[in-house]
Amino acid sequence: MIPNLQEATQEYWHKLDEIEAAYKQGKISVEEVDVEVASLMKELGRKRRAAINYFLHSCQLWLTQQRETLVGLVILAIIFYLWLSTSIT
Repeated sequence: MIPNLQEATQEYWHKLDEIEAAYKQGKISVEEVDVEVASLMKELGRKRRAAINYFLHSCQLWLTQQRETLVGLVILAIIFYLWLSTSIT
């Protein structure tokens, strides 16, 4: 499953707004706000790490599958650079 970081961030802000509203209404104390905010930050951090790990794994998989293509492109780029540098001088 692809982690949706934008949705996770929107949920985080929505929950923060709910906590702020509850605090302003006097339903929760400052200590409870601190605990809730710390919990939300940990949850968002886990989702961000999952998204980064998914992205890195996808890049690694793509590089593994496209190794021959990348090597061919690098060789062509080197040949083009050598040809260009010799034709200019």
